[in-house]
Amino acid sequence: MDLNALIARQKSMLEKRIKTPLEVEVVLADHVVTVVMPLMMPGAFFDLSTAFPASSAQELRRFGFGLEEVARHYPDIVIRDGDEEDNLLSVAVDGKDKEIHYGWPEVYDVRDYDDRQSIRAAIWGEYVYRPQQARTAPLGRDRAHCHSEVAVVQGDCRRGRSVPQGRRVVGGSRRPRARGPVPGRG
Repeated sequence: MDLNALIARQKSMLEKRIKTPLEVEVVLADHVVTVVMPLMMPGAFFDLSTAFPASSAQELRRFGFGLEEVARHYPDIVIRDGDEEDNLLSVAVDGKDKEIHYGWPEVYDVRDYDDRQSIRAAIWGEYVYRPQQARTAPLGRDRAHCHSEVAVVQGDCRRGRSVPQGRRVVGGSRRPRARGPVPGRG
């Protein structure tokens, strides 16, 4: 195994993938525009997602982070209308001070439920679903499940292996599931 070659290959794969941004069409003031979200490297997305922790146990299980807030604070978004683009940056001058303002949170806040759901789905698909699928192919379905945070939290895996089919984990011990008629029961 040449670890340096594997690292270089992984970096190359990531660099190719981030060249294509996520694009979601939304309606803004009765006009269809495209929200263009540049892809982030895994480390940068990790930093963003840890800045906005899940607000409920359900959100933690499903996404691992606060998806709504990550979508609201996603950086470097551009709104495209045909050939025109707006990077949502504006400069406010207050006396001698200049402040750059990023307007995406305000745009996101006035989106209806369907548009917000589409934006959240694009982020989830890229940063949660796609990596899970990429892990599934080389590891196989059972082992990929063991590497997910949900499996670890739920106690589905022990020592890096999945629970054998036909068995379940109960209170930290493995008990076989009953198959067929149970002796002593009519």
